[in-house]
Amino acid sequence: MKATVCQLDNRSGQLETMLDELAAHIRRQQSEFLLLPEMCFHEWLAADRYPDRERWLAAVKAHASAILELDKLGAKAV
Repeated sequence: MKATVCQLDNRSGQLETMLDELAAHIRRQQSEFLLLPEMCFHEWLAADRYPDRERWLAAVKAHASAILELDKLGAKAV
């Protein structure tokens, strides 16, 4: 089994490009398994000094949406 382990730049405006590049890498390398970083589909909330409910809800929504699209990355398992 071939695996890809990665780090993503999840800052605003960076993630889409990173995911496109990741999908291309998976195709080139024929990776079967992809290991993603924790909470990688939204800006990192743990860096905030104070909790922000709206940002938290936005992060939940972003992750729920991205999880539905994981098959587009091309790995057999994520």
